[in-house]
Amino acid sequence: MINVQASSLHAPYHLDNWQVAGVYTRAINLAGQSGNLLTLQRAGNGISPMSWILRHQDFDRLREKLLSGCTVEVNPYGLMFGKLQVHAPQRRYSLRLPLTNSPRQLAPEYLNRGEETGLYGPLYAAISQPLDKQLLKLSRLFRQSLRGRKVDWSGHLGKGPGLTPTHDDLLVGMLLAARLNGRQTDDHFFAASGSLRAATTTVSVAYLEYAARGIFSSPLLHFAYALINNERQQIALEKLLSLGHTSGADTLLGFWLGQQAIRLL
Repeated sequence: MINVQASSLHAPYHLDNWQVAGVYTRAINLAGQSGNLLTLQRAGNGISPMSWILRHQDFDRLREKLLSGCTVEVNPYGLMFGKLQVHAPQRRYSLRLPLTNSPRQLAPEYLNRGEETGLYGPLYAAISQPLDKQLLKLSRLFRQSLRGRKVDWSGHLGKGPGLTPTHDDLLVGMLLAARLNGRQTDDHFFAASGSLRAATTTVSVAYLEYAARGIFSSPLLHFAYALINNERQQIALEKLLSLGHTSGADTLLGFWLGQQAIRLL
């Protein structure tokens, strides 16, 4: 028996027909017949909007079972992996960033760094003028969307390496900047984009759809609150940049790009 330590308030209800979509060192992704994504996440890596958090030893035990070909069943109490029961969580935490108006600009030294982005080189190069034409285009489209125009993002998603491609992480960062600067977005942000699942990965679709509703993983929230409160910013920045292979740097670049776009509204 495994008891979940905590979960996102926004994670999908567990009664679904789940299939194992990916087994990694820090996360196990389950894809539901409904189209939802549920992530069983190893403790110590924050909380994502669709995650249940498992203790290290519990996660490792479950991961070993899944690597041996175990399937998923459900019951009213949680998920069953063979004879191993994972109980549905009791402690749930909201990851929604309240709409606020805290237009703090990033300190220049936060971006004059050598961390690599997925497509645009190190951060310090990515923000150098003149900006790459793709970044300029994303910024322009983002301004249009914040002015109320329905933008088709499908042709811009899925570009770059990883489970959350570069352009997707950029857009999540831009949506974080919008939320932090009092700009409302919602489920209709992607209304003109058709099926996001045809444009990018299932994991990335989940992050994008949550971000449009103001819901972000805990490292992004900690970064936002550090800026709002003007404290512990360096610690929050390092946590953000540690995400994925290039996801942290891509998200930070997107946040900066979003701030620049908002200044031009």
